[in-house]
This record gives sequence, structure tokens and C-alpha cells, in this order.
Amino acid sequence: MKKLRQWLLPLFALLLTAAGAALPYMAAAAQDAQVGNMRENRLLDAVDLTLRKAGDARDMLKLAAGPNMELLWDGATRLTAEEAASAARELVDLAVEAGIIAWQPEQPAGQKAGEPMYDVDIQLYGGVAVEPYLMVSEEESSLSGVLWSCWGEGLPPGQIVVDDASGKMVQMILNTETPADSDLKFSAAALAQARSWAEFLSGYYDVALTVQEQEDHPAKLYAEYSLTFPYGESLGTCRMTLEGWNSLVVCFNL
Repeated sequence: MKKLRQWLLPLFALLLTAAGAALPYMAAAAQDAQVGNMRENRLLDAVDLTLRKAGDARDMLKLAAGPNMELLWDGATRLTAEEAASAARELVDLAVEAGIIAWQPEQPAGQKAGEPMYDVDIQLYGGVAVEPYLMVSEEESSLSGVLWSCWGEGLPPGQIVVDDASGKMVQMILNTETPADSDLKFSAAALAQARSWAEFLSGYYDVALTVQEQEDHPAKLYAEYSLTFPYGESLGTCRMTLEGWNSLVVCFNL
């Protein structure tokens, strides 16, 4: 028994020492988990606020233009899938009416107007596929929002991203199906096109977008511009690129 007590005391002391050494790591792990949960709660709170308030497309323009990350979203939305598809289609209709897109919609075979059609897990409305996702700023923790990716036969070739809060397009890449000028004339023609799009989008957002100088690029059939807009006491900036390899392709805020 005496020998047992002699071994138990050092063993007990060793266990206490090991527990003491591990305690900072255990506390740090618990703290990290708590911080992670707090961060996730703050993120979801910010998204919840975005869903509740009336949307300002300028916030989402800034979010989409800056460093951000995207996550799949299966939570609540302000828009229905059909409303998101209609918002994307409305942008195209307005652009066609303004003469900056030459595209004629065709009714998808076997689908009646306004009737949803399902293909695997993607819903199609009037030939437009929609899918919601969450975008979060990597610079401002409070800047986040739910966006809808829209594409399909009911739209020109490409993709339109619609803000769930405002119902406005905040990103797009579209084939305008208008013929592009030769490389010798493309630079001047691209600037004119960029100004036409800036004028159109100014009316669309009800905020002035201004085309800045073209950025140099070695490709003759490629032009890149910065578009600025008032954002609080400063300026927000979007990017627009135009490509003219076949017909003119417009890329906005991507």
C-alpha cells in the first residue's frame, strides 16, 4: 500500500501538469468555436436585415464589384423564382427597346407562356433557369445579399444576376447579337457602345453612371472600362468589358 501511494502521488501530479498544459489549447479551441458561431450569427443577421429592408441596387453593385465570396442559398428570399426570371427578362426587354440588344425571344418548344417547366433540379420559367445564392463581402462584414443567377433560352446567350432585394440586375455577361466592327474600328465603336450602356443603366438604376477612360489592352477586339456612380459621400466603381470577336458581348461588373 505504501508503494502504491508512492506511485499515485507522482502520477496524480503528472496528470495535473498535463491538464494544466492542455488548458490553454482547450480554452482557445472553445473560444474559436464561440467566435465562429458569433461570426455565423452576425452573417445570418446581416442577410436577414438585407431581406427585410427595401433594396438599394447600389449596395449590391458595390458588393458584386469588390472582393466577395459566394455560397449556395436555400433560405428565405424576397423574390420568388418566377419573379427573379421576370426581372431578368425585363432588363432584356428594356435593352432591346433601347436598341442596344438585337435579340428576338423564341417560345421554347413544348412550353406554354407562363407555365413552369422542370429539368432535373433547375426550375425554368418562360425558358429562364434561376438559382439563388448568397454573396458576402470580404471587406465589409455587414455587406451581403442574396442574388439570383438567371440563364436559358428565354434570355440572350449568357447570364444575368438579379439582386433579390431590389429586383435589379447587378451582374451580367450577354451576347447582344449585334454585329461587331472590324478591329480597325472597334476601339471607337466600343467607346460609343460603352457610353450607350452607361446611359441605359443610368436610367435603369435611376443613378448616374459615368464611363471613365478605356484601359489599355493588347487585344484589338477587346475593350475595358470603369463605370463610376455616386455611393454615399464617395464613388462606387463597376467594370464593363466589350468583346467583338463575332457579335458584341457585354460583360458588366464581373
